[in-house]
Amino acid sequence: MKLESYFTTLGSLEEQKRLDIISNNIANANSPGFKKDSVHFSDVLGEVSYTSMSQGPIHETGNKLDIALSGDGFLSVNTAQGNLYTRAGNLTLNSAKQLVTQDG
Repeated sequence: MKLESYFTTLGSLEEQKRLDIISNNIANANSPGFKKDSVHFSDVLGEVSYTSMSQGPIHETGNKLDIALSGDGFLSVNTAQGNLYTRAGNLTLNSAKQLVTQDG
C-alpha cells in the first residue's frame, strides 16, 4: 500500500510541475523575448526541464528603435555586470541618449 501511495504522490507532483510551467508560459506569452519552458519526465523519478530557444513570432511595434532577431543568435548588451545576452528587441533611449533594453 505504501508503494501505491508513493507513486500517486509522484504523479501529483509531476502534474503540478507541468501546470506551473504551462501557467508561466501563458502569463509571459506576450513578453518580448520570452522563451517557453517545457518539462519532460523520462521516468517516474527522472525529471528534465529545459527552455526552448526557438524563434517566437515577430510583430510590428511601431517603435523605430525596436529590432527583431531572425533565426539563431542573441543581442549582446553591455551592463555593469559585464556583457549579457537577450533576444528581447524592445529598445529605448535613456536620458544620456544611449540605446537601452527595457531593463535599462
